[in-house]
Amino acid sequence: MSLLKDQLLANANDRSWYISYQEVVEGLTDDEAFWKPNEQTHSIAEITQHLIYWNEVWQERYEKADFHVIETVEDNAESFFITNGDDFKKLKGKLLGVLLSWQELLSDNQKLDTNVNGFPVKAKWWELVGNATTHNAYHIGQIAYIRKLIHT
Repeated sequence: MSLLKDQLLANANDRSWYISYQEVVEGLTDDEAFWKPNEQTHSIAEITQHLIYWNEVWQERYEKADFHVIETVEDNAESFFITNGDDFKKLKGKLLGVLLSWQELLSDNQKLDTNVNGFPVKAKWWELVGNATTHNAYHIGQIAYIRKLIHT
């Protein structure tokens, strides 16, 4: 399952076939990170908060081997809210730490091939962690696009 660890590193700071989070946000100011093209979209900072939220949720679920250890938010929009007034530097550092913490968490490869207790359908942990890597890559792509909009 080193493939999952490699993909999670690519999400964080190891450039692969797409730009890593660390690279895509390098040099961003607070103003740029909180900028939105319109009110129907999310800022880079809000997307960063969303990724922090979901990676922490899945890490806790994986660590405790139980889907229900953390209940899913009723409205996913809540996962984008920056409630504690953090500046972007703090959010960026937190997400990088969370993404990198997958490496230690996944050191037990045997757990990845077990079924997810409490998940609504039969699924193995490697499948859900794989989905997390794809989710991260998707939003990192959004961040790259928003950054291009800022500089056009």
